[in-house]
Amino acid sequence: MWTFLRKLFGGGARPKAGGIDSVFAALDEGEAKRPPPTLVCRQCGLKYANTGTYLQGSRCPDCYPQG
Repeated sequence: MWTFLRKLFGGGARPKAGGIDSVFAALDEGEAKRPPPTLVCRQCGLKYANTGTYLQGSRCPDCYPQG
């Protein structure tokens, strides 16, 4: 996600201490540590982690029609 901004601000391949790349590296690291958002199933009310497979406000993997 930060690759575009890194290129826009002229960041290099290797982060320099105190440079723009070190800022983006810290943002990438923080994003990797963040847990996936929790969603609530609209059918059964179960809370589940959004893994990117299901749309927000949709149904959990158990209620989602398979096939």
